[in-house]
Amino acid sequence: MTSSRLAANRRNARRSTGPRTAAGKLTVARNALRHGLRVPVLADPALAPDIVELAERLADGSTDPQRRELAAQVAAAQVDVERVRHARNALIARRPMEAPAIESRLDGLCDQIRELVALDRYERQAMWRRKRAIRAWQAALFSNIAGAP
Repeated sequence: MTSSRLAANRRNARRSTGPRTAAGKLTVARNALRHGLRVPVLADPALAPDIVELAERLADGSTDPQRRELAAQVAAAQVDVERVRHARNALIARRPMEAPAIESRLDGLCDQIRELVALDRYERQAMWRRKRAIRAWQAALFSNIAGAP
């Protein structure tokens, strides 16, 4: 490598090492706490009854452990989708602060739009996980039906 490229790499590395001040580190540490959607749905004890109830309905009284596990995965994914949608609806329902200047209201709307874009990303990921779980569940059901005499 040439010395100019090495110097450029070193400059870029110095700029991309993350926050250095205590305030910056504190801000970054709270990033995941904004809405809590990165926390796995199974880690939230308040959502556990919903997951168990939906999984029981999907398993339809089956004693097959594979079918029950796949039903639990589908249920957890569905509850995750609902959790993201609830957060999005709450954000939309939230009234913007009454600010005297139009610039302040526009800044608030821009922040809300950024949050909506992030929630859209979470919803797409949750829907992808649900789709994958449903496909695995259906494949297991089909293989049990096809394998039955």
